[in-house]
Amino acid sequence: MQKALLLFLFLGCSVFLYSQSSIAFVPQSTTQSGTLGNDIPFIVELKNNTTQQVTVTIIRRLNNMPTANWTSSMCLGLCFSPFKDSIATTKAFGSTPLNPGETREFSLHVSPLADPGQGKIRIVARNDAKPSDSVSVDFLAIVPVAVNDGHVTAHSMKLEQNYPNPFNPSTVISYQTASSGMVSLVVSNIVGQEITTLVHGIQSAGSHSVSFNAKNLPSGLYYYTLQANGQRITRKMMLVR
Repeated sequence: MQKALLLFLFLGCSVFLYSQSSIAFVPQSTTQSGTLGNDIPFIVELKNNTTQQVTVTIIRRLNNMPTANWTSSMCLGLCFSPFKDSIATTKAFGSTPLNPGETREFSLHVSPLADPGQGKIRIVARNDAKPSDSVSVDFLAIVPVAVNDGHVTAHSMKLEQNYPNPFNPSTVISYQTASSGMVSLVVSNIVGQEITTLVHGIQSAGSHSVSFNAKNLPSGLYYYTLQANGQRITRKMMLVR
């Protein structure tokens, strides 16, 4: 009986950390490891616990990145620029208030472009009608140093951040392959639909660059994915009109 009571208290405390009377903000995980060049995503369940519509503002209170080569960005239906520290379930952010009992997915994406290390982010979800009902969650993204027999190993393939970024309407994407072979470079939107293929064919090892013109595309977040020699790297870029 005593063990069952302790377990109940422990679980109750765990839930309380991510829930207030009107809203819940429950992450699938708060610590994740990843690799350079690939997003580290954190998925969070945002829920309206009331019988009325609720407008929630989500604020990035802490964005402690190890170097300038790391960024973090938030998604709530739409994905927003790494420079955006606050979003909300309002029309201005392409969203709507949460209906009674509704659950919606929020995600935080940490992008370590280079330099192993740790990124620490604090996200606060707040009920705008009742600011005292707020939930704070700390996230930790880790990219360990790759070691082989005591020596740091270099990555065989690199995909650079497009430049300029944000861009309008053209940008340049540079990448490097370690050996000759089939290479593809594809641009897609935030829901995974392919927009265009910039590269598809045999290329020699070394550094390459390609231009991307988005004159017919709306503003927003896009992804570009490099595949070569069995490896795959994806990065984000922001088109701003």
